[in-house]
Amino acid sequence: MKRSRLTVFLALAALVVIIIIVISTTMSYFVTSTTQQYSDYSNYLTETTDKSVELTRQYQDEIGLWNQGNYTNITMAKITDSFLPRFTNQLNEFNSTKAPEEYNTVKENFVKSFASEIKSYELFREYLMTNNSTKNELSTDYLSDALTFETIARNSFAQLNNSTK
Repeated sequence: MKRSRLTVFLALAALVVIIIIVISTTMSYFVTSTTQQYSDYSNYLTETTDKSVELTRQYQDEIGLWNQGNYTNITMAKITDSFLPRFTNQLNEFNSTKAPEEYNTVKENFVKSFASEIKSYELFREYLMTNNSTKNELSTDYLSDALTFETIARNSFAQLNNSTK
């Protein structure tokens, strides 16, 4: 009788050890894959925002040339027409991605930033075509909104990256 109790005890102990090993392996895999997912999305965000910053810089360089009198309003409007689809494509591509839950605030604010920047350039184009100063003021307001949303997104992104290290 004692032998069978010992056998049952050893079997249960072995079972517990196996369960602990399975759980710890599963948790380790989950933590590793979750960390990898965050790292992948973090890298994706960095690449996407770098591309966006570069596109914005290129467009702002064109505006600088317009400000210096190198372009007419019509020419600048055509340049704007050529840039708007590029901005829209970036927004659509970014918006179609799925962010890990922790990155939702970052993504939402980057989407708002991209959309506000696009709206700003659409209004700027209208200003160029009509010389309606209200359109230019609204364009500036939307560009300011874009910067505000981008700042919120970047601060949230930095906070996430600092907390996961």
